[in-house]
Amino acid sequence: MHPQSIYIASAQPRAGSLIIAIGFMEMLKGHFNRVAFFRPIIPDGTDREKDIDFMLKHFELDIAYEDCCGFTVSEYTKAYADGKEEELHEALIHKVDQLHKSYDFVLIEGYPRNIFASVFDFDINLKIARNLGTVFVPVIHGKRKSSAKIIHEIQIVSEAVSTEGCTHLATFVNRCDPKIIEDIKQNISTQQKEKQVYLLPEVKELNTPTLDQIIKLLDAKMIMGSPEQLQHLIYGNKIAAMGVENYLSHINDGDLVIVPGDRIAIIIASLLSYYGKNHPNITGMILSGGIIPSDSIMNLLKDFNEIPVPILSVESDSYQTAIALDKVTADITSENKRKITLAKGLFDAAID
Repeated sequence: MHPQSIYIASAQPRAGSLIIAIGFMEMLKGHFNRVAFFRPIIPDGTDREKDIDFMLKHFELDIAYEDCCGFTVSEYTKAYADGKEEELHEALIHKVDQLHKSYDFVLIEGYPRNIFASVFDFDINLKIARNLGTVFVPVIHGKRKSSAKIIHEIQIVSEAVSTEGCTHLATFVNRCDPKIIEDIKQNISTQQKEKQVYLLPEVKELNTPTLDQIIKLLDAKMIMGSPEQLQHLIYGNKIAAMGVENYLSHINDGDLVIVPGDRIAIIIASLLSYYGKNHPNITGMILSGGIIPSDSIMNLLKDFNEIPVPILSVESDSYQTAIALDKVTADITSENKRKITLAKGLFDAAID
């Protein structure tokens, strides 16, 4: 076993392994001069894998992006189909060994096992961790689960790690209902306590997208507002397809409003509602259909002391825009300092 490495992997989709990786990296950077980050398997068709990109930017790691990557999903799948899986594992071992020669510690984040569900009948992360000789840290998704179900899953994961022959460092359960955390702690068996189980509560803000992520998804243009406003959170979206009187009673705090660019009354009412004591504060507006208000209206909007919410423009119509918004994911990015601070705080509180 190589003592200077940790392998973190989600046991289920959206368990939040990046939050745990952020916490470990923050801790490791305080103890070691040079820490590397590595993902043995990355998704196909992406120029920059998002978790690697985050780690390099936020922690300013002195390592080339290419050295953080193992193989793509399709490369691993093909190797398995061609009977060359062991050769691929040897290549992964070589990559990580090279990192150990240049770095004091290597933090490894696995890939969600559901990606391989249709091809493999074992947890690929466990096999890779065993071959690399690293300790293993599984992350369980705790949202909408009872304390009994979470305790059962902790036991199942613990047995899987033991069966595969990996060294089990700890288990993290992320996104738990805060109301059941104490019950879980009290009912975990002595054996499970010895393996170190840490519980993190569900925090809505960490799982809520920002306007910046919306811009990237929709290829939107900001026609009014400031860059700082793009880190505001979006708690819902509404299509403004009614008159002003009814519209104002249907919006909520944190909504992103989708409205055709020629619905001037809705646009102005949305901005005015921000200043009303008893009216909700929306997060932003998307003007759909590629329609921009006339120069006279734009000049009127600019006469506000400040634009309270950013106004974006997209070419798609309102319906297409709303469908696209359903696909946005609430990733933690290096630009969102508040989410990063919150993630670190949750990790620190869990391990204290």
